[in-house]
Amino acid sequence: MEILTSFEDIEKAPVGLPPHAFTHYLKSPKMDLPLELIRARIALGLTQRDLAKRVGLKEQQIQRYENNGYASASYVRLMEIVSALRLNIRKEISLPRNA
Repeated sequence: MEILTSFEDIEKAPVGLPPHAFTHYLKSPKMDLPLELIRARIALGLTQRDLAKRVGLKEQQIQRYENNGYASASYVRLMEIVSALRLNIRKEISLPRNA
């Protein structure tokens, strides 16, 4: 099974590739989303405490997420953080309609 490690790989992937082939992308070292979330928070002048309040978490949880590159954050939690930072992510992963 080929492991897809970038959006470019995913875009070139043959139709009908099994869904689990996409899960490895989130663990890829090429993924910059965690770093961009931290950069966005800082650029917006928000502290970890500010972000935690926006998401409804404790400051320590944001610290843990940022310290481990958001590795323990679920997709839903990542989207909550993206929303709290008012970011717009333009790339998306979707399966073919006939999957």
